[in-house]
Amino acid sequence: SDNSGQLGNIFFWDPKTGSQLAAYKGGITAPNTLCYNVGNTFLLSAHPSKPLLNVWHMDRREQRPQKQTTPGKPLQALAASPGSGKWIVGALEERIYLWQSQSGKLVAMIGEGGGQGHYQDVTHLTITDEGSHIISAGNDGAIIAWCTAEAAISAGNSPPRRRWPSAPQRF
Repeated sequence: SDNSGQLGNIFFWDPKTGSQLAAYKGGITAPNTLCYNVGNTFLLSAHPSKPLLNVWHMDRREQRPQKQTTPGKPLQALAASPGSGKWIVGALEERIYLWQSQSGKLVAMIGEGGGQGHYQDVTHLTITDEGSHIISAGNDGAIIAWCTAEAAISAGNSPPRRRWPSAPQRF
């Protein structure tokens, strides 16, 4: 992707020939927010300075994205479940938002209560290949695994499945 947006936003090339296969224009993409082939239909990215998601239909080349708003500030990380693309997760500060991709409904805010989540900004998100877990990493150095189904059912109030704390500093 191009973070200036002058030539376009997202480009696909054939690695063997070097020829450009597709260009998706409009807006700019923040680091750690490009999601490819969501539900086998969409491309997603977050705007770096506005609370917006860019949404492109993959079957339409060289077109402008649809815009969807996000909670309050720009997202710092974004991930979508592969294959059917049932879930989308986005990070804003130390919170993780879980949406259903087909409806756009906000299902949960993960890690909100009880000091079980990150205590500094979440910078990276991914969803496991089968969509069962969300993995988050943040500026606090922790890596946390969350069960997607438990988070959805409990509206985000379930504890993490596994937590790898930051390494202790040595002086």
